[in-house]
Order: sequence, then structure tokens, then C-alpha cells
Amino acid sequence: MESDSRADSFRESVEQMCTGDPEGIFNAAVDLAEIEKERALEILYTLAAQRGVIDAWLNLAYVVTDSGRVEEGFLLLRESAIAGDPKGAFMYAQELEERSEFSEAEFWYARAGAIPGAPARRARALRALGRDAEALAVLRAAAPEDAEAAIDLVEADSALGLDAAIDLLQRHRAKGASEVLIPLSLLCERRGDFDLATQLLRESVALGEKNASFNLGLTLVQRGQVEEGVRFIRDAAAGGDELASRWLGGHPQRDASS
Repeated sequence: MESDSRADSFRESVEQMCTGDPEGIFNAAVDLAEIEKERALEILYTLAAQRGVIDAWLNLAYVVTDSGRVEEGFLLLRESAIAGDPKGAFMYAQELEERSEFSEAEFWYARAGAIPGAPARRARALRALGRDAEALAVLRAAAPEDAEAAIDLVEADSALGLDAAIDLLQRHRAKGASEVLIPLSLLCERRGDFDLATQLLRESVALGEKNASFNLGLTLVQRGQVEEGVRFIRDAAAGGDELASRWLGGHPQRDASS
């Protein structure tokens, strides 16, 4: 096909450039006018990967997957992981987890290094394998630095006291981890610190966190601030929150009065 011929020509032009021949630059420019951007990217990332550029494997996997060649993209994620790209290892592990290949997923999550969320997902894979004690150990080790691991540890570790759990999540909040705000508010409610719980939920709403509006609205209603609370719940329902919609369906008089 003519398009394949032009793609081959572009590849040859780029390889010519790599040898230091400036004529390859001109030839590549001519070829680029005749091939699609995605095909050009695939060729460039492939050549880069073949020449030892580790990050190129992951980008190549994205381009191939976006073109509809999902299984080929999956195999390229594996190449990225094998090449030593922590993000590639993380993305490959996610795909493995979705395929219920938990043992392999755990292996590659462990090699994702400091990628945020990797320890929590590794612990999840370990639990799926029935290795609960190892999962808890992973969360305990990662919780001081990884917000998602800290959230999961608070839920999973029965030996972690309420004050210690709140202190852990507060440290992540101080570092700007917005995902801890809702679970932290729930812990504060358990301790009876309702003002702080409400403040945390307001912060979460301001940051656009999912489910925050419903949680804040429900808290306000429970504290007697019904009008403001229902307004937040209606906002949540309008945004697609099914729990908020069901709540309004069960409290039609409050919805109507707002």
C-alpha cells in the first residue's frame, strides 16, 4: 500500500538522520506530509525504544493502544516494565490486575517504585491472593509517604488507634493530598470533632472532590443546617451522584422545601 510505503520511507529517513546525514532531515519532512501523525509517532517511538530510550516504550504503548490495537499495546506495556520504567511497570500491573492476574500484578506493582498509588494496589493484589499479612505490611511501610496507602491502612489496620489514624491523614493533608479529606472527615466525626469534619468536607468540595458535596450536605443536615445541607445534596445529584439522588428520593419534602 502507498501509505505503508511512505511510512517505510519515513522510517528510513529518520534512520538516515541518526547516522548524521542531513539529507535525512529533508526526506523526513517530505514523508511527514504524506503520513498520519499517529503513524509517525509510532515509528519515532519504536526507533527510540530500539536505541535504548526507556521512556519510549510506554509512549509507544499508548499510541498503539489508542489506535485500537489493544493487545499489542498490552505487550508493549510489558516491554516498558521489563525495560525498567517504573510508570510502565505500574501501568502494566494495572492491566494485569484488571485481567485478574494478581500474582503477576503484585510482582510489577512492587517494581513501580515510588509511583503514587502503587503500594496500595500492590496490597490489593496481595489480598486477592489471600496474603493479607503481607498486604498490611506493605501498607504500613508505605503509609507515611503515600496518601492512598495511608487511607487504605486506616481502613485495614485494626491495631491503628483513632488518634494515630487522624494524625497520619493530617500529615498527608498538610502535604496537599486532597484525597485524604473525606476519609479524614469521617474519622473526625467518629472522634466527635464535628466542626473539623465539616471544615474538611468544605475543603474537599472547593477542590471538586467526587462525593464531597453529598457527604457535606448529609453532615450539615444531621447537624440541623438543613437548608444548606439539602442544597449541597441537590448539587451532588445534579452532578450524577447516585447516592445523593436516592437520598432526595427518600426525602421529597426536604427537596421540595429547598
